[in-house]
Amino acid sequence: MRWYLALSCAALLCGCDSRERSAPSFSGTDEVASDTNERRITAGEEATQPTELIEAARRTGNGSVEKAIQAVKQREDGVAALIQTLRDENHFVQLAAATALTEMGSRAVLDVTHLLSDEDDDVRTWAIAILGAIGKPASKAVRVLHAALDDQRPEIAALAATALAQIGGREATSIFATSITHPNKEIREQAVSFLKSAEAGVAVPALIVALKDKESGIRLSAAVGLYARYASPEAASAVPGLCEALHDSNAKVRWWAAHALAAFNEKPTAAVPHLIESLKDADRSVRREAVDALGRIGPEQGVVKALIGMLQDRDPHIRAATAERLGNMGAAAAVAVPALKKLRVGSHTFVARAVDEAIKRLSE
Repeated sequence: MRWYLALSCAALLCGCDSRERSAPSFSGTDEVASDTNERRITAGEEATQPTELIEAARRTGNGSVEKAIQAVKQREDGVAALIQTLRDENHFVQLAAATALTEMGSRAVLDVTHLLSDEDDDVRTWAIAILGAIGKPASKAVRVLHAALDDQRPEIAALAATALAQIGGREATSIFATSITHPNKEIREQAVSFLKSAEAGVAVPALIVALKDKESGIRLSAAVGLYARYASPEAASAVPGLCEALHDSNAKVRWWAAHALAAFNEKPTAAVPHLIESLKDADRSVRREAVDALGRIGPEQGVVKALIGMLQDRDPHIRAATAERLGNMGAAAAVAVPALKKLRVGSHTFVARAVDEAIKRLSE
């Protein structure tokens, strides 16, 4: 499925028209020749030039084209013939050849890689898609694909980034880390997406840089990626960047920044002033996450006082969550009991229940 999607993407970039998938018509006078062609195609006819075999199939129909290309794939000279077929005017024929080259795997990598310097945009597009579809066995093409990130056509450059992600490996990881500020938005998006699951030592510094990207979607992905590193030693270096992200113009970025800070194994005490400021956020989900983060950090640097103030938040769910967090702090937050008792009066049932539980814990 992965390679099919990659090649389909290339077909679209090359302007593939679905009408080309219909079999070419042929008259009754061509039927004898067609039957002969079909037999030659089925047999593979080693003595026949591969390109001649494919051309014979073209006169029979798309089904025969696929059979011919599969037959050519088995021949020793198959790679060269299929690469030549990528230049065919019919995109269905191109797709069939690209599929066969993908199925050939590492056997086709070297010759396909050479196509990345071709002057024909469509040929470069197919080559990149094929290498990506081959995946890890195409690792020798990584450096050339790196250069393709600066292709004059942005869509081809973006496809090269996709191919690098499909191939993966340490070299691709390093390339994406250095591409985090690439002028092509789609490449930056692919870089962040890849780095979210890459080795933390390389990924975290790059994701911190991406928190300042001009595109909110990329900043959001970076915050999500840093959250995924909550258990790694490198996570601590992301605290300043995430604190700054708490003031992002996009509420989703702010929420994920708070969520990441709440999850870190090592308590991010330096984030406390910023999280307290986030308690005033206009977005209720951000306020709720800031309460959670402060509750996890614990009773220090004015946290208890700030959370007592949140017992008066206009959202009852936030009031209940605040009561729960204060209760979890134990005796260190006992000063909150009077405010909790006051909150209980006339509160929603679920808020009163959270308050009772908090007071019980604080009194133990």
